This record gives sequence, structure tokens and C-alpha cells, in this order.
Amino acid sequence: MRMIESGLEQQLQQLEPIVALTNDGQVTLLKNVGNAEDFIITCLVAENLGHRLGKAHKQTMSVDDLIAAGGLAQRIARQTIYNSTSSLSKSRIIQKKGNEFFVDERTVMQFFATKLPELINRG
Repeated sequence: MRMIESGLEQQLQQLEPIVALTNDGQVTLLKNVGNAEDFIITCLVAENLGHRLGKAHKQTMSVDDLIAAGGLAQRIARQTIYNSTSSLSKSRIIQKKGNEFFVDERTVMQFFATKLPELINRG
């Protein structure tokens, strides 16, 4: 169990240039990551890791949570979030639970393999 937790901590540290978890477990974007879909997936991956490590209260994020996560780093209109979450959900990239969204382990793994290097190198 410790080895898995250590791996999750390392993944969370890899996200640090882009997104952080506040002391109260809220996801906060630290830089603009591009389009709305990348923004949503990045936030949900951070929430997933934070929840699995016991640093976030839940695994899911609502539209309001996502808007708040963008803060000053990236402002995205509510309608854009609605449209993008709908599209990502239909594509099974993200999952929907009630009015909230989350990513599964498959999406987390794909994010670290393909998307994170691209976001970090974007500068």
C-alpha cells in the first residue's frame, strides 16, 4: 500500500507546475493549460489523486468547482464548461455521477503518459 501511495504522491508532485491542492483540498490551477477540455481533465486528474491520497474530500467536481479551480490562471465560461463536460462524458474520457464529474484510473494513466508532458513543455 505504501508503494502505491508513494507513486500517487510522485504523480501529484509532477502536477505542481500546473495545478495544486490547497490545504483544504481544493484544486487550483496555477497556469493556463489551453482549451477547456485540457482544463477539465487536468483538474479532475488532480482531484482524483488528491482524493486517493486523502487530501481532497471527494473524487468528483461540479461545474462550479471547475470554474473556481480556474481562478485567475484560466477563466472559462460556464457554458463552455457545460459543453466540454458533456462532450468528454459522451467520449467516456470523463465520468458523470449526478451533477459532478470524475476521471477513472485509465484516464489518469493516459494523462500522465501523453498530456502532462505536453502541458509542462508548453511553458
